[in-house]
Amino acid sequence: MTGAPREIVTFDHDGSAGYSYLPEDHCGPCAMCFDGHRGEDWVIFPSVEEGEEAVGLALTPQIGGYRNAALHPVSDAPPTARRCETAGEWLLEDDPRPSANPLLDPHYRNVYVRTVGELRAALSGLPDEMPIVHSGYAVNGFSWNRKGALARTAEWHFSDIEAGVRQERRGLTAFRLVELGPYDWRQIAGREPEQGE
Repeated sequence: MTGAPREIVTFDHDGSAGYSYLPEDHCGPCAMCFDGHRGEDWVIFPSVEEGEEAVGLALTPQIGGYRNAALHPVSDAPPTARRCETAGEWLLEDDPRPSANPLLDPHYRNVYVRTVGELRAALSGLPDEMPIVHSGYAVNGFSWNRKGALARTAEWHFSDIEAGVRQERRGLTAFRLVELGPYDWRQIAGREPEQGE
């Protein structure tokens, strides 16, 4: 790779970023490397402008949904790299989410849900026997994943973001999915949790 990585796009919602390994004064063809559902993939663009736009599209959850994307010199790309004239052409011919459910994609596996409908869509297609786990409380200095979660509906006060503006929602009935606390674990297991469970 040529040059130190430079951040070219950042997403406020999770802090993820796209990088360029090109010299700052580079203006010719470039290659984008990204982690897609087929594993590591490469595409070559005729200009840095198209490459930077493609990185932004690739990392936007609602558009590309890829986890990693960065620009490199064309010489870093393998001979099998595709060539596209524009970022839009690449996005149209690529299939960033081959499954209707990104949780079924072995290279994606993350989805943010804000409503019961979005949660229902995220769960569609997952096998009924798939365990639900949460990161458990520390036991003897260790934190463990544990099977189970507590689902509850009630009236809650909560923060919401609408059009980028933080708002307070008060007294609305909502669905809450939380970890199992020590009391809940005792209710299920009939005893205190032990190390490793």
